[in-house]
Amino acid sequence: LPGPCSSNNYKEKDASCIKDQPGGMCEGIPTGAGDCTYSISRAGDLSLNEIEGISDYAAFVKEGKEEFNKTSDEGVGLTFWDGLNDTDANQARVDHVAALFKKKYPDMPSHSEMLSPVCDFKFEEFYTGTTTTTTTISTTTTTPDCQDATPGSSCYSAVRWAMKDGIHVHPNWYPGLSASSSFSDFQAQVHRASPNVCDMPCGATAAPAKEEPATTPAPAAATPAPAAATPAPAVSIPGCSAFASIHAGTLASPPAQVSGTFRLKCTRRLQRSVHRPAQTEVAL
Repeated sequence: LPGPCSSNNYKEKDASCIKDQPGGMCEGIPTGAGDCTYSISRAGDLSLNEIEGISDYAAFVKEGKEEFNKTSDEGVGLTFWDGLNDTDANQARVDHVAALFKKKYPDMPSHSEMLSPVCDFKFEEFYTGTTTTTTTISTTTTTPDCQDATPGSSCYSAVRWAMKDGIHVHPNWYPGLSASSSFSDFQAQVHRASPNVCDMPCGATAAPAKEEPATTPAPAAATPAPAAATPAPAVSIPGCSAFASIHAGTLASPPAQVSGTFRLKCTRRLQRSVHRPAQTEVAL
């Protein structure tokens, strides 16, 4: 039952965060939207005096009585709290309070009559569009309208979760994306997985391109290496970034003139450390 700005501690719950993460409490029957997952209605209350049977607390104290004395493990002029850690006595106290509440509010269901609410949230279906049932769907290919997510909407909250947590917890849900991908790219992926949650963003309408291994045709003749070495571009590896340092020649040079050292730099925690420096010949 998250409240507003649940990702920050109480000192950092500013207006911007509260607008972005409004929390799930709402009025009436919850709709399941990001800002309406539960509602609260007042059931009633019992005062401590009602529970203990004290009609005038000031007179109770004036008469030298005590609700409970820790040394003797009992009260003075009151027996309700006697045996504070006794299991049977504690159950008797719970039953006493339940009976008083039912007497005061006869139309309210008792604790034993209230069933736990059914949780119908389907995590996999909500974030990936994956269901456990087989459904036949007829579709017509049309050009979809675009709509960028607005702060406070269920789509906006889903995209922010995907960018902050989802990409790290379930990276396979976001093919072609990384933690540094844009908000629009993440919204586009959420739309593809769950069209009912997000519309296609106006800033990104195409699916992320799959990474294909780069191929370079062999040159007709050897090209002399330039005087200064040219750094090779970064190479993308799932979960890590690989950086190549070229010692001689360029990527356009003959294989015999090119050598390099490759080093892995991981941007997220792996199950085991990998450190494998190696001299590598680049085949072109």
